[in-house]
Amino acid sequence: MEGMIYIQYRMKTHPLSDDKINFLLKRVKTCCLATLNADGTPYCTPIHFVYFDGAVYFHGLPKGKKLENIARDPRVSVTVYEMEGLLLDLDKKPCDTNTKYESVIL
Repeated sequence: MEGMIYIQYRMKTHPLSDDKINFLLKRVKTCCLATLNADGTPYCTPIHFVYFDGAVYFHGLPKGKKLENIARDPRVSVTVYEMEGLLLDLDKKPCDTNTKYESVIL
């Protein structure tokens, strides 16, 4: 996917195929949209979205902070994820518990 500069180690070692990415984007209906406030601080908003023809369309009011932020600075990030469940450690060590999930960062 274009535009990805920094990615987590696990994403490097377990990337989703393009088919799985498209399936996730078409199946999941909520995401987090990160924009930048005027002072440079992040502003992350949970939103509903539709993925269609290679683009993300989101639902919302025709005005508000996220739209003001986008108009001022179009650099945004969208995170779509779906948690399938917890992977509990067999020795019952909480720190070794993991999560099974799929995610895409745009």
